[in-house]
Amino acid sequence: MTITAIAPTVPTTDAEAIAFALDHLDAFEVADFLADWCEGKDPKPWLDAWHQDRQGG
Repeated sequence: MTITAIAPTVPTTDAEAIAFALDHLDAFEVADFLADWCEGKDPKPWLDAWHQDRQGG
């Protein structure tokens, strides 16, 4: 059996944003991400950075 990890998608709810922050960001990034989220900023740059980090870049 092969298990494939599912990459996170752009959060669309508060619960998804919190889950993304806790599950995929380093502890020191969580507050900044959630502050951006509360201010209505686009979370896509955070996801892009997460993907880039995973690719080793």
